[in-house]
Amino acid sequence: MDFFSIVLFLVLYYIRPYEWLSWVAVLKPIMICMALAIFAMFNRERGFVFRDIFRTPHDWMMMSFFVWIVISAGNPFDALGRCYNLFVFYIVIVQALSNLERIQSFLNWWLTMLLLVAFMALASEYGFDPTGAYDVTHGIMKNRLVLNTSLFNNPNALGHTVVPCLMMLYYVWYWKRPIFSKIATIPLVAMVLYCIYLTVSKGSFLSAFASLVVTYSFGRPKAVQIAILVLAITVGYGALYALPRMDDLKKAQSDPGIQGRLAAWQFGMEMLQTRATGVGLGQFIPAFTKTHTYEKASHGSYVQVGTETGAIGLFFYLGILYCNARTLITAKTKSIEEERIRRILFAFLCGYFVSSWMVDMGFRATYFFIAAATAAFHRRMLLNNQTELPKSNEVEVRPFSGGFSRQLPIGVEERYLAAPIKKPLAPAPVIFSFTAESTKEKEKVADVPGITWNRIGVRDLISMGILLFLAVQLWRYLMYHI
Repeated sequence: MDFFSIVLFLVLYYIRPYEWLSWVAVLKPIMICMALAIFAMFNRERGFVFRDIFRTPHDWMMMSFFVWIVISAGNPFDALGRCYNLFVFYIVIVQALSNLERIQSFLNWWLTMLLLVAFMALASEYGFDPTGAYDVTHGIMKNRLVLNTSLFNNPNALGHTVVPCLMMLYYVWYWKRPIFSKIATIPLVAMVLYCIYLTVSKGSFLSAFASLVVTYSFGRPKAVQIAILVLAITVGYGALYALPRMDDLKKAQSDPGIQGRLAAWQFGMEMLQTRATGVGLGQFIPAFTKTHTYEKASHGSYVQVGTETGAIGLFFYLGILYCNARTLITAKTKSIEEERIRRILFAFLCGYFVSSWMVDMGFRATYFFIAAATAAFHRRMLLNNQTELPKSNEVEVRPFSGGFSRQLPIGVEERYLAAPIKKPLAPAPVIFSFTAESTKEKEKVADVPGITWNRIGVRDLISMGILLFLAVQLWRYLMYHI
């Protein structure tokens, strides 16, 4: 039931039937889903232990971020009401993704929801339009594709949302898959590309371009990576600027849309430098409107988080992205499926990192999905460290996730990772499951599977500080040189 609740949340978050079906809205499905998720977490077969919440660096950084958001806000109860559900679902997702099959299935369901969003947006152009998107697309949006829900009623939001499909389709359906699976990928990729094209979103084009370069370079030999980079800079750059509206970037000084974005970024930088705690969660638009007498969104996750939660909040926000990146870069997988998950998450992380410079999705569920799935993968890698079980009477030293050591009797060596399992946990149903991999691929094993990093040290804090400095400097540079 715990896995069912997080899949239900994925469906409700992306498809949002309560916004275009009145009878669904009456049921208050989000509240029901949250109650179900919490109930399932506390009543699952293997039980629940409070200390299981804090097993990885991601967990500690996420909780620190949550506490800072609440205590730094001018109205802590308002901030708590705005964000508690996202942090609750982070905990529930991490706990529910307790094995490799569940992580893989969660990513498959995630891909399915993104593909369904792209399909519904395109279908609105051909008569299937339950959200009433056609009139919005060809009215106020001037022929730029949208899906008429609160999350995707903007072409930029729609484009950036479906961009990760390109990387996920490659790794889920194409990479090291049988030929019939690879062939089936082609129409799906074409659908996603057509959806992105119809949004006519410059930011989505740039994000898709950067994400594809990273995806096809990741894990390849250095010579191949250099070749891909050269090809991207030459042929890819020319093709990118042949897309609609991309020429606007060459005349940014006169483009009203870009000038509005710069005004938002300048306001955000001023707040970052003058208000240590920020303007408060969800207060960017009211604060900007009070100063400039017209409304403007932040147009960037880093700008949004830095303005609303201050430099410390931005430090935690970037720190979580850093933890995700370090896990995915340093983890050593021992099977094709583990490697597939690692690559999917890394590609998604890179796409999010790029898109966050162009759309304000700092406090959207996508950020928490990525962090939760990566934290669950990190726990899986910690289990891979246990390559041999010692004899029952032996005692050995094992590190706790909090950074200290304690002698544990053998036989309880997994208690610092998860509560004891009373019964074998049934894997979640997996869609898009293909098993025609070669025996050679299945037997591929990394030299040292697992991950050795599981606590935040001084080097990590320094790295997070450098990441914060670089983000602010890039923010400042783009603000004056776009």
